[in-house]
Amino acid sequence: MEITLYHGTSRKYLENLLQKGILPWGNLGKNNWESEMDFYGLFTPKKDCVYLGYFNEAERYAKFEEEGIVLKVKVNVNNLEADEDSSQKNWKDSLRLNGTCAYCGIISPNKIKEVINL
Repeated sequence: MEITLYHGTSRKYLENLLQKGILPWGNLGKNNWESEMDFYGLFTPKKDCVYLGYFNEAERYAKFEEEGIVLKVKVNVNNLEADEDSSQKNWKDSLRLNGTCAYCGIISPNKIKEVINL
């Protein structure tokens, strides 16, 4: 079963995203979250995951980026998990209550259905 969700990012990554897909930050060797203040690693993103959510949450993250864009993606629900920042144990509750969840693995380019300019 597939679901449509959104991912906020920057236009400067678009060409690479359309060629290689949306890669987990562990594959990139960097993330957009400041984790120095996160002594226990509670809010450090999962290395093997891509973060997705409702449009408004993806838009909020995209606005932190220069030339922010939102990608509309269609993904398999079997790869979804709760966001580590969520107190919920499953992706459905994480998405419903926090507006975000984690996708484990690479989201292939053919799963990107639309690019929304902000």
